[in-house]
Parts: sequence; structure tokens; C-alpha cells
Amino acid sequence: MAKNMQIIQFMAIQRAPLLYRLLKQALCQECIIILDLEDTLRDIDTKKTKSLKAWGRLELIRFAHSYPDIFKNKKVGLRVNGLKSGELEHDLKTITEISQIWDLHCIVGPKIESTENIQEYLSCLKNKKVCYKIFIPIVETLKGVNNLSSIASHESIKEVVYGHNDYSLDLRHWPFFEQDEKEFWQIASPFIQKVEEAGIRYIHPPISHLSNEAFFTEVYLRLQTECRFFFSITTINSAQTALFNHLKNAPLQIKQSELRSSSYSLQEKIDQALYVKKICSGKKRNFGIDPRTNTFFSPHKYMAALQFLGELNG
Repeated sequence: MAKNMQIIQFMAIQRAPLLYRLLKQALCQECIIILDLEDTLRDIDTKKTKSLKAWGRLELIRFAHSYPDIFKNKKVGLRVNGLKSGELEHDLKTITEISQIWDLHCIVGPKIESTENIQEYLSCLKNKKVCYKIFIPIVETLKGVNNLSSIASHESIKEVVYGHNDYSLDLRHWPFFEQDEKEFWQIASPFIQKVEEAGIRYIHPPISHLSNEAFFTEVYLRLQTECRFFFSITTINSAQTALFNHLKNAPLQIKQSELRSSSYSLQEKIDQALYVKKICSGKKRNFGIDPRTNTFFSPHKYMAALQFLGELNG
């Protein structure tokens, strides 16, 4: 199975010097780089989000022109914004230009809820003459999960991402289920089964524990049990990418731990929400990293925390 597994590393748009350093580090590994025009260019304030995304698109175009050969013999893709976001038309202009500079492996489309959504994306990309190889949908809402079988069976789709953070936000979960909890796999396992029944690749969501190698290894081992065929994992830093490359090429004799249950008192939920709010508040892109555990708090988690606290006070 190892030779069929692949790593997909998502990367935020940064100013050129920092992005160059991060990419050179990542490209030493075997992986597909996805530069993100969606979630990592996002703020709780929609006005700030609009300007942040405009900045990100401009910065990406500048970077592509400055470093046209950085992805030579490597795979790169772009995650665009959703069909209903009001940002996709701007993204399409950007990626049309970029696809003339870089050989784009894939375009990743979020919030896919139906085969009609897929067709709409494909039509938009065709009309704008975007050059790319494959389209990868992220299924991350209740409606999308309910329509997963038909989405996975679409003739143009070869792999599907489970978008755990957006799905959790859509269902108003708090806290989000962790990947060592039974409740997470009660969602992920049937998702995997439907994807594999369609004969395509399952792509696993990012693991938020950035430097916890034991946790990452546990998730990797469970995926080997859950997936009958091949799978991919999305990573969010080069350390995770390096670890995945090591694991897929190493014989593992590690016994899996038992999954725990997601069970928290109301006070524990409040404390978690207040802590996430403290870490993420005031950040330019509304995500943060827990300094105690080096755990990534996504913008979705921040929004869910605010939503939970607002409902308590409301």
C-alpha cells in the first residue's frame, strides 16, 4: 500500500521571502503542495477577509512570476474559494495567470455538496482556460456527506477530502472531535467506506497536533486498518510531511491504542472555548497555536468557540 500513499501539504500564502523558505523546506520531501487561497486567508471580520484574500492573490501572482521554476519536477495545486463565497471569480483570474507559469497538478474545491457543484467548478475552470490535471473536492458539510456516494462516483473525481473542521462547524459541535476519539471515527469510517466503494482515493484531514509524533503515528496506523486500498493524509507543516514519508516506508510493529470517548462537562467545554478564544483573538488570520502543546487551532475552531460562548450568553 505504501507506494500508493501520498502526502498533501497545505500551505498558507505568505510574503515572498517567508513563503520561499517554507517551500524549499517542504519540497525536500515527497509531497504535493497545495497553496491555499481559502481558509488561511480568512478573518472573523468579513471586511478584513475580503482585503486579506485580495492581498493573498496579488502576493501569489508576484511569487509565481519571481519563482517560475520553484515547482520544476514537483507537484503543486491551489485551493480556491467556494462557489457561493463571492471570491471565486477573483480566484479564477489569478489561477488562470498562474497556470501559465506553473504546471498545476490540481485545483481543490471546498464545500462540495452535490455533483452539480462539481460540474459548476469544472465549467468555471474550463471557461477561464485554467490549465490543471485533476479537480479534488472537499466534502465538509452535512449535505455534502449525505450526498457523498454520488459525489465520489462522478466520472471526473479520483479522490475526495473529508473536511473535518468545516463539518464540525456546520453541525455546531463543541469541542471538535479529536482524531483519537470514537466519535471522530464514527464519522470518518463510513466516509472512507463510501469513497472506497466508488473506487477512488480517500484524503484524510489535517492532524492538529503539529509535533506529536506518537499521535500522528496512531492516526496513520488506524488509517491502514480503516482503508482497504490507498489513502492520503493532508499535513500542515514539513515535520508532519517528513514523518509520513518515514512511516510509509518503515515496517511498523506498534500496537494501536484504544480510542477514547469525547465526554466533557459543561465547565470543561467553557474552559476550552475561552482558551481557544484567548489564543486566536487578535490574530490577523484568526488561527493560533497552543504554546503548551504545539496544537494548531484553526479559524473554524475559533469561530465554533465564539459560537458556543455566544449561545451560552444568549
